[in-house]
Amino acid sequence: MNRIALLQAMANRFGDFKIAFAEGDRWSKHESVLGLCEKGEWYKLSRANNRQIHAAEVVLDIDDANAEQKAKVIMDWLDARGFEYSAWRSGGKGIHIHLIFPQMLLYGEAYRKKVRAFLIEQFGTDAIKSSEKVMIALEYSPHRHSGRLKLPIAGKVDYE
Repeated sequence: MNRIALLQAMANRFGDFKIAFAEGDRWSKHESVLGLCEKGEWYKLSRANNRQIHAAEVVLDIDDANAEQKAKVIMDWLDARGFEYSAWRSGGKGIHIHLIFPQMLLYGEAYRKKVRAFLIEQFGTDAIKSSEKVMIALEYSPHRHSGRLKLPIAGKVDYE
């Protein structure tokens, strides 16, 4: 799936969200996927390498020295309880585990942030990811510092 199709599929499933292009510490303006589609600014969509966390999404960001081991413990726990998730090498030094809870779309942003914060605290991952305003590496895209792609390592990847 190309980047534009990926972004459109995500917007269709989860609603509009913002994307940006970043290289090192330089960031483009954060812009709406649906707004860019409406304006036909496909080049911005094709260049994006970062996105907002979706309203229905929890991202467990593991960036410590034991990322592989910690991710395995979390994935084993999720598997044992029947949770669906996707795990990704971030392209940087860490691993992102994405959980999708469609029912979170029924609640306001403040409540969703509390749900994320609770799960993030339980697993001891990066607390900043409790906000859906924060940017994360876009799937299958180069990391802004390393240039390595964010690629899946486990779980089910389904944006359609």
